[in-house]
Amino acid sequence: MLGHGLGSWADLCDNFSFRVFIDNQEFGFSRVMNLEQDQEVEEFQVGGMNFAPHIAVTPNKKGGRLILEKGKCFSSGQKQIKNWRAGYRINSLIDVFIYDRSGSFAGSYGINGGVIVKWEVSGLDGLGNELLIQKFEIAHAGVQMGDARTGGTGASFRG
Repeated sequence: MLGHGLGSWADLCDNFSFRVFIDNQEFGFSRVMNLEQDQEVEEFQVGGMNFAPHIAVTPNKKGGRLILEKGKCFSSGQKQIKNWRAGYRINSLIDVFIYDRSGSFAGSYGINGGVIVKWEVSGLDGLGNELLIQKFEIAHAGVQMGDARTGGTGASFRG
């Protein structure tokens, strides 16, 4: 059962067809995690109405954390990423564009900059045969969502 509004499995987006742009430069990230929004709330009881708690929206005390992973490259095509360490501020848009099976733009997620709070490289193993992976964790103030009908998050469309 697909749910209301979906005609077939073809209406669903794949999670592997995406491109990441930071300051209008494309980066070859292989994994993007924690594209999410949450809202902090406070629950309280009010006298005379005890069958359910009241819920009030409160200001968020913590920002979001975006995690980007990519294979370590030897090429110098992405010089900007060589400066990325914990404490480095990204002062430009971080855009993640999603594409459907035919390669057409299907939606986007945008973050208005952030601070790298964690940087790590996967463990080294002389007996293994895996890729060396760089992971960046970026603290940010929130994610904006866009879709193909609205034209994205306000950043320029990249087809």
